[in-house]
Amino acid sequence: MSTTANQPIGVLGIGLIGGSFALALRSSGQKIIASDSSSEACRQALELGAADAASGDLAALAECSAVLIATPPGAFARALAAAESAGALETAQVIFDAGSSKRQITAQAAEILGERYRRFVACHPIAGTELSGVTAARADLFANRQVIVCPDAQTDPAALARAEQLWSAAGGQIERMDSCEHDRLFASVSHLPHLLAYALVESLFNSPDAEQMRQFAASGFRDFTRIASSNPDMWRDICLQNAGNIIAALDHYCARLEDLRQAIENQDAEKLHQLFGRVRELRNSWLAEQKFDE
Repeated sequence: MSTTANQPIGVLGIGLIGGSFALALRSSGQKIIASDSSSEACRQALELGAADAASGDLAALAECSAVLIATPPGAFARALAAAESAGALETAQVIFDAGSSKRQITAQAAEILGERYRRFVACHPIAGTELSGVTAARADLFANRQVIVCPDAQTDPAALARAEQLWSAAGGQIERMDSCEHDRLFASVSHLPHLLAYALVESLFNSPDAEQMRQFAASGFRDFTRIASSNPDMWRDICLQNAGNIIAALDHYCARLEDLRQAIENQDAEKLHQLFGRVRELRNSWLAEQKFDE
């Protein structure tokens, strides 16, 4: 199943993720047809070279051999149902998504697609920035980044292979995972950090000393809270879709904060020193294993 310009790839939702996927494939000559409810996003996608054609017409996706649904998670079911109703998915070899939560997405896809659900592949590219919209899209966004793929017993092997081939063509490194395990893990390593960043900015900049806080907050605060500039629509949807796992992660984190609070209150210098030293070593060891852009 090669990716060729003779078989257009459809992108429904042409924002940061959909636009970056489109740019990555277009750089190798692949034809991309985009659809988005925002006429401005379509205009920008064409202007930036992220699509060969872009409009609000879902029926235009009917000629595509594969369709990526790259809407915010809360809009996924509505977008998928509209595409299905418009006949845009009838001939697609694979229908796949790019959302950060998987269990609810797969349940929605199964209900909407029926028999065609076997062609659906739940996916999550581990890439992004705090920016949003197609104007923030980058052709190299997925280069050497993991893409989690969550097939189930009903997934057509040919559809799975096609989805993985397309993400690989965009630069991703494929990792398969059960959807429930995905949601449990990413509640801690992705969803929780975003909540912490949002909460810290809210706590400081809505405090009585907000003006002084803003004046003296420096690079450490900036780096810690970078992801609080992320798309609020997307993170609202993720919190609602993965609520149980996120609550469990929050409870675990709050218990660690309480441990720290007690150590400080008790003036337990040894406990604080041991904790900070141990955690520094853990983080440094993890960093040495990673490949991050500077």
